[in-house]
This record gives sequence, C-alpha cells and structure tokens, in this order.
Amino acid sequence: MNSKLTLIVLLCVSYMLNAQTSLELSKLDDLKDIQFELNHNSSTSLTTSPTNSTFKIADADDDGMEDGWETQNGLDPTNPQDAWWDKDGDQVLNLFEFQMSTDVSDATSPQTFDFTPNYPLASVYTKLDLCTTQPVLVRLAEGTYTNFNYIRYFDVDYKIMIQGGWDASFTTYDPKNNRTILKHPTERVLILATDDISNSSIVLDGIEVVESGENSLGGGIHLRPHSAYSQTSIYNCRFVDNNHFGIAMTFREQAIESKVFIANTLFGSNPRGGIYTQVNQMANVVWKLYNNTIHNPNCSDGGIDGLVNSVGKLVIYLENTINWGNTSYSINFYLNDDVTIDVKNSSVDNLDPDIANYAEINNINTDPLFVNVSAFDYGLTAASPCLDAGVLIGLPYQGAAPDIGVEDHPLSTSIPELDMERSLSVQPNLHSTSITAFNLIGLEAGIDYAVDIVDVLGKPLWSQSFVSEGAIDRIQPNLELSAGIYYVIMKTKNDNIKAFPLQVTK
Repeated sequence: MNSKLTLIVLLCVSYMLNAQTSLELSKLDDLKDIQFELNHNSSTSLTTSPTNSTFKIADADDDGMEDGWETQNGLDPTNPQDAWWDKDGDQVLNLFEFQMSTDVSDATSPQTFDFTPNYPLASVYTKLDLCTTQPVLVRLAEGTYTNFNYIRYFDVDYKIMIQGGWDASFTTYDPKNNRTILKHPTERVLILATDDISNSSIVLDGIEVVESGENSLGGGIHLRPHSAYSQTSIYNCRFVDNNHFGIAMTFREQAIESKVFIANTLFGSNPRGGIYTQVNQMANVVWKLYNNTIHNPNCSDGGIDGLVNSVGKLVIYLENTINWGNTSYSINFYLNDDVTIDVKNSSVDNLDPDIANYAEINNINTDPLFVNVSAFDYGLTAASPCLDAGVLIGLPYQGAAPDIGVEDHPLSTSIPELDMERSLSVQPNLHSTSITAFNLIGLEAGIDYAVDIVDVLGKPLWSQSFVSEGAIDRIQPNLELSAGIYYVIMKTKNDNIKAFPLQVTK
C-alpha cells in the first residue's frame, strides 16, 4: 500500500433503539453514515501546562521529550499524548526511551536484565551498577523482594530504569496482577544519590513499596538526583503503608534543571504523608503529576510535603489527580518563598494557607469515595464524582473519559507506526451501539489487506483480511464500542501501515 495513498473511512452504525433484527441491521438503508474526520490531532482534547522555557531542551508540547528527537523518531512534537505511548511495544514508554537515550523503534533497546525473587540481590545490584556506562533496564518478576536496599552514590552520568509487573517468564507485563513488591522494614528500599554530575535519569515503573523505611524520613524510597540536569519518572507504582513518607526526592544547588513525571501512581496510608521533597539553594525543579491518587488519612505531615528555601524554585502541576483526605494538609511546605502549584481537573482539599502561588481550574474537590481504604483498596465506587471526570492526556483509559485518580488499566499503548497526521474521531457516542460496516475507499485493487481494531491497551478487538476490489471495500465487524480511545490499523501482507487513533466521543 502506498504511504501517500489517501484513506477515507466511512463508519456506518445503527442505533439499537428499537429491537431491530440482525437482518435489518445488515440493510444499508437502515444505517446512519458517519465519516471519520481525517484532521491533524482531531482526536485530542487536552489541557497542557505552559512550556517551562528555562529548561535546556526545546519542547514545544511540554511532554518531556525534545522536539528534534521526536521528529527524528517519528513522533509528533506538537502532541503531548505520545509521551505515554509505546512505539516499539517493549513496555518502555516513549518518554522513558527519551530519558534513557534508547531507541524508541527497537524493542531490544534498552538492554534488559531479568530477575525473579529467588535471585541473589547482589546479582541485581551488579547489573544496576552498569548504568554508568550504558542505559540499564532491570526487570523484576512478580513476588516479594525483601532487603532490597540498593544504596549507591554515583559520580558520573547514569541512566537507570527498574520495572516490575512481569510474570515469571517475562512475557506479560501487568503490574495489577503481577505484583512486584519491594519491602525492607528497617531501611529505605532504594537510594540513588549523585554528586556534582551533569545528567541523570531514573525511571521506576510497575513496582510496589510497602512497610519500608523505618529509619528514614524518605520512607519507602529516597531519590536524590543531584545532577545539573535530571529526569525522574515514576509510573504505575504503589507506595502504601510505609513507615514514614511513601517517597522522598531532594534536589540541591547543582540541580540547574530537574524534571519529575509521576503518572498513574498511588501514595496511600503512609503515616507521615505521600511525597516529601526538599529543594535547596539554587535548584530549579518542575513536577508533573498525572492520574495519581494521594490519600494518607491520619498522616502527620501532608499529601505533598516539603521545604523550599529562599533561592530554590519548585513548580508542581497536578492534572487528573486525587490529593484528598491527607492530614494536616494535602499540600504543605514549611518555607514556600518560591513554590507554585497549578491544579487542573483534580480533587484537592485542605491546602496550606501560606502557599500564595496557587491556581486551580475545573476541580471537583469533594470526597472521591474510595472502595475500602482500610483494606488498601483505593479504587473508585460507582458513585464517585471522579469517575469519567478527567481529561485526555494520553494515558490508557476505558470508559466515557479518563478517571480522576489512578486508572485501573496500566498497560502501555503498544500501537505500531502511529499516524498522528490523520487522527480519527466519531460522534455521537457509540455506547451500546454496534459498528456494522466500514467503507474503505482508495485501496489498491488485487492487494491483500487486513484491518484491525484494538483498544488502548493494544488488545485486539476485531480483525479481518480481504483482497481489495480497488473502489469501495466494505467489511462488517459487528463490533460494539463504548466511548473511549481505540485504534484502526491497516496492514498489507508484508508491511504494517500506520495506525489511526480513533476517539469515540460523547
């Protein structure tokens, strides 16, 4: 199939408002034609934070990936959603590939080192120490890892990623069902400290840290990215019932520009609070929190707690995030000379009144109605005001819209050759209706094609092969779609054609 070929897709649907028979549904006269809109980024409905111009990289869409790198690697420097997609399907998101300086189109990059709980921890630490000479991805299979207290002070640049959520054979990544638990009751689970170096990258993905950090203010994990330019990402993680805070991050004088991304992560029932940070001296730090839940009832400090001295600078963006029900404050800083909080489409309560630079847009700020916090179940009940109340960011979701808080579908969006030049959208809402036909116009006659429909997790929903007649090819998937994000993938026998994002809207 010629990549320059114009593909026009007509989606024919029938509303099952009356008890129509399958025979009636198959009649063209009974169908309503809806045309896919083939416009650049027509499927996106985003609110994005302003670009922080003080950062070294040029990043027009402010998604953490440099514009030139995105263009070079077939991504879209004007679309912030693609940071959270997985171009090569290796379960390392595009944003993490950029941070690790690995190949976004090669599923064998970065190099991986796989461990199960029965491996000696010394073997894990030996592989982690390679991160000063190459990007290192340590993958951990499901199970509980006790005494995991890797302590390391680096004096050269490093790039390291620790990813749990794998089954024992390392064929399936699913943090929800393949729980990878790090647990050390008398010490911090992980410390990565640097001293006056240029660049560092830390990615934590798909791990749980529980009942850890007895002798540490940092609680479960303490990260110290003290390099001049640092990038830290935390994704699909849980920090629950630790002995102090869930996690701590500190930044010192040499942290000229530090970026922190936290997405789809839970900080729950930690007795001091969810996240603790210090920004000291001349450090300049920006956090972006998407679809997180921070709920630490009866904690002594706060949901997000810390100290920023008079010359340090901290900016925190929260979107689609629950930061609610933390004692005493959900956001609390002891010195806040230069702390800016920007909150959108979230549920935040009990703000420290001394924080002057605070803005919020479209917030709910009411009880999110968790299922059962005492049993560490922070899911949302059917009556929760946070269900389907978020905005599209690029993270996987199911339902009419993303939830506010942690989404319950953590797999990465693995779609081959995503075509951001032609995004597809459908209106009105197709909930409880059935797709009865596609019209594919402009294919090459006599060529074998296949069309796939997959969900946001890359899970196949429907597939059909056919030989094109060259004029109008009509196929009938008989597939029901709820509102949400899907993908239409066109293939030839020997070539994958770019996928088209499909947003089914209200």
